[in-house]
Amino acid sequence: GEPRGETIDLQIRDCAVVEVQGGLTTSALPEPLRQEELVRIQNGGPLSHCTKCTVTHVRIAMVTGVSSGIGAATATALARLGYHVVAAGRSEERTEPVVEQMRAHGGSAEFLDLDLASLDSARVAADRFLATGRALDVLVDNAGVGGIRGTTSDGFEIHFGVNHLGHFMLTRHLEPAFRTGSRIVVVSSEVHRRATGIDWERVQKKSRSIAGFTEYGISKLSNILFARRLAQL
Repeated sequence: GEPRGETIDLQIRDCAVVEVQGGLTTSALPEPLRQEELVRIQNGGPLSHCTKCTVTHVRIAMVTGVSSGIGAATATALARLGYHVVAAGRSEERTEPVVEQMRAHGGSAEFLDLDLASLDSARVAADRFLATGRALDVLVDNAGVGGIRGTTSDGFEIHFGVNHLGHFMLTRHLEPAFRTGSRIVVVSSEVHRRATGIDWERVQKKSRSIAGFTEYGISKLSNILFARRLAQL
């Protein structure tokens, strides 16, 4: 029947269950929510089966580096838990198969163009998400590079620039989208233990080591320090 109450808390699960705040009424939809329905919900529109109800909370998670590895596994798991996943990355072509896989299993996902080697790209990506007016429940700073040499478009050592600075810029510019209870996850590595400190002059130059392993450790230490600072805010 029609939900009793003024607002609803939507939780997208395998059976697409809609639960009403403060009441016992639940309504199991006959099939998983379609992509167009989720888009309408994300934009704050009414549920198709209840024009008097207002959606107050659709959980949204942004994950960087979704095309493979930890990012793909994390995004897929979040989609299965009912989150709408914003898959942020450089290549839509490489990310789209993972997005389509999430959708094929009843999840909801979209691609967001993001090049962490460019601070301007990180700002633009954050602004593009903020422009939608949606809140962000989970941010997973996962993407990274390793074992290479070079600099970012802004002149920073490639590992430090991509693994840390790009995520730092993205996270700070997304701050208006966070709400009480939002979570930020920064993916690091045990390799951070090999870094004895951060040479602030060296991180503004091209990678010095042949394999970039030393610089990678410094970038992972930066991830740890950033996460610890976020936890203090």
